[in-house]
Order: sequence, then structure tokens, then C-alpha cells
Amino acid sequence: MPTDVMIVGDSHTRALQAGCQAAGLNSEILTFSGTAWFEADVQYRPQTGLHSPRRKWVADASGKLGARVGTPNPFKSGVPVLLSCMNLGRMLGSFRWKGHQYARDLTPGEADLPVSRAALEAYVEHQAESSLSLIRALTADGAHVVVVAPPNFTGLHQAQLATATFAQAVRALDVACFNPWEHQEPGAMTLPKAYVHEDRRHGNDAYGRWVIDLLVDTGLLPVRQPS
Repeated sequence: MPTDVMIVGDSHTRALQAGCQAAGLNSEILTFSGTAWFEADVQYRPQTGLHSPRRKWVADASGKLGARVGTPNPFKSGVPVLLSCMNLGRMLGSFRWKGHQYARDLTPGEADLPVSRAALEAYVEHQAESSLSLIRALTADGAHVVVVAPPNFTGLHQAQLATATFAQAVRALDVACFNPWEHQEPGAMTLPKAYVHEDRRHGNDAYGRWVIDLLVDTGLLPVRQPS
């Protein structure tokens, strides 16, 4: 059966794949560890698709995806791409490990150095540079890319601000980006409990279905019309 969508990215791709399956969409998936994305180790080659200077299996996996969709470079197949490449947990973990804390998330007596909104935004923009370069390369080569920002269940202001900053940077490239917080009630600090995976770090299958339904309903994810 024809492939409706390719899902590429980190561990958050699993929920998206479950959502596609529940919605009746045929998907192919290409998943790398969040570390590979966070370390800026996933790059693009027009001839073959994704590769890595240090991880040979990135190019191998990209080639296998190409074989499944019928072209050496899967991103030239014409199949829409859902891309999940923002490792929010590692990004904010590294930020806090260096002793920083977003001022709105500080608690009384906390010893961390308070950081302003502008400083956190600048940090996220810097950390996202490699992902933005990859997105730019994919779209310049004709791929239809929709970026999906990850869910977060910490209840921290910094997670929402970081996600919004990332989404804004992606949209500045004229690329669609799904931000789950834009579909919550104003002031909401957590996503619905029904969407939380048991590991408390990912969205579950119901979350994936919710995302896919919104992408299809809003026209961000084009789907084949019945013949």
C-alpha cells in the first residue's frame, strides 16, 4: 500500500506512528536516539538522505527507509515528513545542569542562577541551530516537512517557553510546526493526563492520535483522498 507519511526523529516518533495507525494512515518510521539529534549528529545529503559523521547506522537506516518508499533518497519520494527533532529534555537538562534556572520556575531558597526570558530564548535558538539547518536543507531539496515539537509533562514554564521559541524559529523558515501548547486552554501548565505515557516523559498512543487528527484537520498534514 502507498505510504501516506514518513515519521522521522527521536523517541517521540513512536506516539506519532501509533496515531497514524489509529487514523488509518500508512506510515514508515525512521528513529534515532535523542542523543544523536541533541549532539547535532544528523545531517542531510541530497544523494542519499540522512547521514552522520560519527554514526554509520544513520545513513544505513536512511537507505533502508528509501528502499521501503522506492527511492534512494526517501526525502525525494514526495511523501510528507513528520519530523520530531527537538530533544527538549536534554536541552533543558543541560541548561539546568550548568546552574541556570528560568526565573519563573525558581522556588524559594533555590540556589540556581535565575535566567531571564530573553536569555532562555537565546539559549534555545542556539541549541536549535543544527535542527534548523537540517530542516532548511530538507525543504530546499523539495521535501514537504511538518515539524512536531515534543510534549512535556514537567509543569515548568521553561518547557513551554522553549517549545514556543523553537516553533517560532521553525516557522521563520516558512515550515509548519505543531506546538501542543497552542491547543490547550490559556494558562494550562500540563497536558491532559490521558495523554501521558507511563514513563512520564513521552506522549502515549492517545496523544499521538490527538496530534495526527489535528494535523490532518488543519491541513498541515496532506493525506491521500480516496479514489
